[in-house]
Amino acid sequence: MHTFWSWKYPKVKSPAHLGARRRIPGSRNNIKSSLVWKQIAILAMCATALVACRTTPEQPRQVRIHDIQGAEHISPLNGKAVKGVPGVVTAVADQGFWLQDPTADADPQTSEGIYVFTRHKPKVKAGDALLVAGTVSEHRPGGDANLTITEITKAQYRRAGVGQPPAAIQLAQPAAHIRADKPGNVEKSTKFDPKQNAMDYAETTEGMLVTGGPCTVVGAGRGKQLVVLPHAHTANRTERGGVLQTTENTNTARLHISDMRDTLPKADVGAELPEVTGVQHYSAGNYVIVPTKKLRPTPSNLARETASGNDSTLNIASFNLNNLDPHDSPAAFQTRAETIVNALKTPDIVVVEEVQDNSGPRDDKTVAANHTYEALIAAIASAGGPQYEFRQVNPRDNADGGEGGGNIRTGFLFRPDRVSFTDRPSERPATVVTSGDAIQLSASPGRIAPEDKAFEDSRKPLVGEFVFEGRTVFVTGVHFRARGADDPLYGRQQPPKMGSSEDREKQAALVNGFTQKILAADPQAAVVVVGDVNDSDHSPTAKQLGKGMIALSEQLPENDRYSFIYQGNGQLLDQAFISPAISAEYDIVHLNAEFSSQSSDHDPQLIKISL
Repeated sequence: MHTFWSWKYPKVKSPAHLGARRRIPGSRNNIKSSLVWKQIAILAMCATALVACRTTPEQPRQVRIHDIQGAEHISPLNGKAVKGVPGVVTAVADQGFWLQDPTADADPQTSEGIYVFTRHKPKVKAGDALLVAGTVSEHRPGGDANLTITEITKAQYRRAGVGQPPAAIQLAQPAAHIRADKPGNVEKSTKFDPKQNAMDYAETTEGMLVTGGPCTVVGAGRGKQLVVLPHAHTANRTERGGVLQTTENTNTARLHISDMRDTLPKADVGAELPEVTGVQHYSAGNYVIVPTKKLRPTPSNLARETASGNDSTLNIASFNLNNLDPHDSPAAFQTRAETIVNALKTPDIVVVEEVQDNSGPRDDKTVAANHTYEALIAAIASAGGPQYEFRQVNPRDNADGGEGGGNIRTGFLFRPDRVSFTDRPSERPATVVTSGDAIQLSASPGRIAPEDKAFEDSRKPLVGEFVFEGRTVFVTGVHFRARGADDPLYGRQQPPKMGSSEDREKQAALVNGFTQKILAADPQAAVVVVGDVNDSDHSPTAKQLGKGMIALSEQLPENDRYSFIYQGNGQLLDQAFISPAISAEYDIVHLNAEFSSQSSDHDPQLIKISL
């Protein structure tokens, strides 16, 4: 054992080198000086040793996976170095692999699986028994609103033989709420309750082999994510095999299947899977299952709906064209044209949303969209339909949201053989003008409150005057603010922050205020408000937009109120309202949202108005 006194003194410069007075060898003065410098050297070594003790890296801990995961969303060992972590490889990805400890602890709230990030394709295969070293990390995929994935990074591993991957555990979602206690930031919450909270339950199996089934497809697969629902879940089902999201129920039993390892099969709503087996992961704001077995769904027998035509009524449709521009393929125009001709039966008026400008997403200051309309009108005629005309107002460049450079807008297609359009062009916003008993729009087509902050970076509502069989009809097409910036359902903020809903409610108030000015001037006026509301029929936006109007969605059975499917949840984003003086039949024509092959991601809606 070395002692302090056995250390060698370091070499030090003599006082002469430091500019001190030269000492005479052997003199008393020189002896004192030597002792002083030896003491200085000893103190220096003490200080060096003390600093070395303080900066010695913390030694890696030898732990198991459940110690790393803990019973919480953030690992109790986050940022710590670990070594000798045992487990068996269950699945391999391009930049890592999933490892699971076949020897579980007694706590069901701690996961036995973890993702090991290797940056490059790892040289391991399922069944390899490994010992892993690295640093525990919380990786947040995607935006800041998402949860994190607990990982081992800077990973080193060595084989410890061949193991048997553990059996997949049967998922049994016990919670009806994503997070019942509304804690705010989940990652800072001290509560972890898998029996009450769906996201806590999913966390207990993060990185583990899981299985569920039999299941029904409720979110159509297009080679990317596929969403299924176990048969045991029977609430909120649609009449066509899907599932509806409500204010009270977000359908926490849905299983999201990811394409991280392989392209997923295409499947329509209603297709059946006997089981889904894979590793539980987190991606794009959702807990997902990365399949370890090939998925072979039984095909759905779901048929696309078509509307019935009616020559005695004024037929108005709305149709989201999903960023249509002249550079899209002829097939893209053909499928949309066939929807209008064959499924909607050539409506008199079609309110179209997401029409892009003539150069599409190329950001070149182009705002005109006449080539887009003309190409669609030509495709409609080629599909056997009538010759439509269009009316619209060009937006300012990059001022209406949507895909950058695309300048999407709302427009009107109409059949001049059935209705006439009252052209009153103006660059100014539309207002309601009255003169005695006469009422008209100052601009037709015109935009409603385009300079209001509520419509900043968002599509402006378009209003126009049509005449059908001698009767003036005021039609407003809307496409309210999108929800892309809102928190995901399974994000770290609970409840999720839906900031865009406040904007949509303000937009709805402006449109309804415009509508009420028409009705105040003429209570018998025929007014139609229709389009992509981007909010549910039970939302404050819908209630605000429909004040003093008739919400046509209330004609439909509750299990038929959906026009869009997001992450397997059916939602009625496209809605229609009419003034009390008129009556109408209403339908959501289900031909897109439930299918892997689509002409748009929205189902169109059709109104048959009796004047």
